[in-house]
Amino acid sequence: MTSKLYVKSDGTIHNTEEVYVKKNGNWKRAGQIFIKEGGDWEPLFSNSGTETFTTVGQHTFTVPSGIYQLAIVVQAGGGGGGNGNELGSGGGGGGGGAGGNITGNISVRPYQDLTIIVGGGGQGAPTAARGNSPPTGSGGGASQLITPDGTYLALGGLVGASAKTGFAPGMFGAGGAGGSTSGPSGPTYTTGSTGSNGSDNQGGSANQTGGAGASSANSLGTGGDGGGNLGGSVSTGNSSGKDASGNGAGGGGGGARDRDSIVYSTPYWEGGNGTAGKVTITFS
Repeated sequence: MTSKLYVKSDGTIHNTEEVYVKKNGNWKRAGQIFIKEGGDWEPLFSNSGTETFTTVGQHTFTVPSGIYQLAIVVQAGGGGGGNGNELGSGGGGGGGGAGGNITGNISVRPYQDLTIIVGGGGQGAPTAARGNSPPTGSGGGASQLITPDGTYLALGGLVGASAKTGFAPGMFGAGGAGGSTSGPSGPTYTTGSTGSNGSDNQGGSANQTGGAGASSANSLGTGGDGGGNLGGSVSTGNSSGKDASGNGAGGGGGGARDRDSIVYSTPYWEGGNGTAGKVTITFS
């Protein structure tokens, strides 16, 4: 992603960042220059492409020659789903929230080094043995694009709440909130959607479904389905929440069913995992 034009200054060869031409008495920056190589005209500046960062962690992107604007997508990670709980009358776990999303164009200069951070997906609340407190999962990680002019920050979706133990109505787990966003003006900032609540016991038996995880903006990811109740007191099957797919979506909450909590020593059904975010940069 470098220019094919070099200049010598003080005995040192430098790659050019910009080329100016004089037109009608005024100096103007050349958007592109072509040179003839082997009978073909080739652009002097390599200035078209897309780079997508999906590996969780920190990365660096260097703005190519001749590029002054980037189209960006910054998607944060989605939250994990909460537990379904079969103790008492039970309740379904809440679905994880979707990560925040930033989409649009930003101004840059050639050869600037931009820092990119990709947030991870949240973990669904794990299962646990009878007698323990309902375990909790984790929210999604934040994704960032850091430039000399400001930071474009998308926060991860929150983990869905695990269902409570009790016989009164209202023992369900609430869906996790979506991640917020911030940064310089220009792009479109979208707060992530909130995961769905788990179903309530309404004071009856523990046959509840988990809340669905929230899908991320612009169809980047699909939330996991909530765990089912499997028709009540059955000894086979799985009521765990389902993992999300794509990028930045929330995991589904665990379900619950009316089983004997002494016979079945793990009354908490696990929530599904959220998915990691991503950052995409397009230049032309």
